[in-house]
Amino acid sequence: ILNADGSESGACGNATRCVAQLIGRNGEAVTIETRAGVLRADLRADGQVSVDMGEPRFGWADIPLSREFPDTSAIGFEKRLPDGRLLSGPSVVNVGNPHCIFWVEDAGSYDLGAFGRELEHHPLFPERANISLAEVRSQDKIAVRVWERGVGLTRACGTAACAVAVSAVRTGR
Repeated sequence: ILNADGSESGACGNATRCVAQLIGRNGEAVTIETRAGVLRADLRADGQVSVDMGEPRFGWADIPLSREFPDTSAIGFEKRLPDGRLLSGPSVVNVGNPHCIFWVEDAGSYDLGAFGRELEHHPLFPERANISLAEVRSQDKIAVRVWERGVGLTRACGTAACAVAVSAVRTGR
């Protein structure tokens, strides 16, 4: 799976669903080998496709980060934005790709395009990282904006959806 900049993605939930739908038939399961490992996709009878993205990795070296953090559910990292606001205490996890999730009050009020690339390439992330702004709207709804490594702003990122969901549960959101 190649990103828009030509770099190889570890995993991509959306691409895995699309490839599974192209090579499989409804009611069967297919496996697809990615750089992050073998992913299983189930093609349901109703035409929907679900992908098992595997076990999330929370260890700082498994994400990877350039330095040790004993608790990756909220790391000691912050970024002052061009508009003066401060992003801090992100959750970090690897679900096929490294993800950094900042929990915010209003994800739509940030100009992620103005600082996403800088955070993607921050020295803390030796393999670069997907950067998400996540806003909990209710017990069962989270709004997410994503800067995808090697892509930029994106409207759909399957691994980010998984990273945000698992991090929300892990942090009691």
